[in-house]
Amino acid sequence: MQTNPTDKIDSEQATETMDNLRTLLAGTHRS
Repeated sequence: MQTNPTDKIDSEQATETMDNLRTLLAGTHRS
């Protein structure tokens, strides 16, 4: 399977977005 730089960037951005969503959800549950 071939991976190109744009796929890597998209993957990293998706992971970062998921981390941000988890942080927001954690903050919502905490308050």
